[in-house]
Amino acid sequence: MLLSSVAVASTLALALVQEPAPAAEPAAEAPAETAAEGPAEGPTPAAVAEASSDKESEKETNAVAAPKWKGNGLLIASGVLGGLGLASNIGRIAVVQRACKEVEYDPEEGGVQGTAACRDQGVGLVLLASGAVGFNVAAIGTGAAGGSLHGNWAAHDTAIRNGRQRASGAQIGVGAGLLTLGVLGYVAVRVGSFADALGANSCGEKYGVDSMEPDQANSALADCIRNRWSGYLTGIMLTQAAAVAGTGVLAHGVSYSRNLKLYRSVISHQVRLTPTFTPTWAGMSLSARF
Repeated sequence: MLLSSVAVASTLALALVQEPAPAAEPAAEAPAETAAEGPAEGPTPAAVAEASSDKESEKETNAVAAPKWKGNGLLIASGVLGGLGLASNIGRIAVVQRACKEVEYDPEEGGVQGTAACRDQGVGLVLLASGAVGFNVAAIGTGAAGGSLHGNWAAHDTAIRNGRQRASGAQIGVGAGLLTLGVLGYVAVRVGSFADALGANSCGEKYGVDSMEPDQANSALADCIRNRWSGYLTGIMLTQAAAVAGTGVLAHGVSYSRNLKLYRSVISHQVRLTPTFTPTWAGMSLSARF
């Protein structure tokens, strides 16, 4: 009996000690429930991955920063300076047409007289000539800089923003042709005008003949010199304008062609580090395009 009582008491004690064990099960389930509820409060892994993909796509579109300057201001300045140069040359032609009216042929001396009065509209012609050269040189410099900057901007627009394709080959050809014509034409006109003494030599040979009446010869001679000199100045004006325009167009075409290749090369060789998320794993993936 004593042994039986001890056995029963031991069994009851063990039962009392082991009873709390089932109560631990809800506590074990609580973290699992909390873990299940946690992701529901924030974005799902798929949503995070999608947002990351959108951000990466946006970064790819803006992979290369747009040029800070478009060059429009310099191009406008080049046009204004070129216009001032053109106006200066027109002013020179007007002075020659007004001044060279006292030119005459001297049969005793066998040459043209009175050209000094024509040339010596001195201060006006010198100032206008200097202004024309200065304005056009400045226009060439600003046109080259503005064309280069705008060509770079246009290349970025084409490569990065899917803008329209510019005809860089045609721009280079037209610009080079105008610049060459301007430089070579200017040299030829200058050499010809000095060799002809601004028309005095060729006009003297044409109208300094004894068979003509002196008044008629002198009038024809004066008209010839004025027109010949004005023709030389017109040639100088046109060749300078061609050089200004050609420089700007050539610079734009060269800059566009060069920078378009550069931007496309940067995009095609782009290396990206992309975050990757799954329900059980998070990491980074390295991707590149060649």
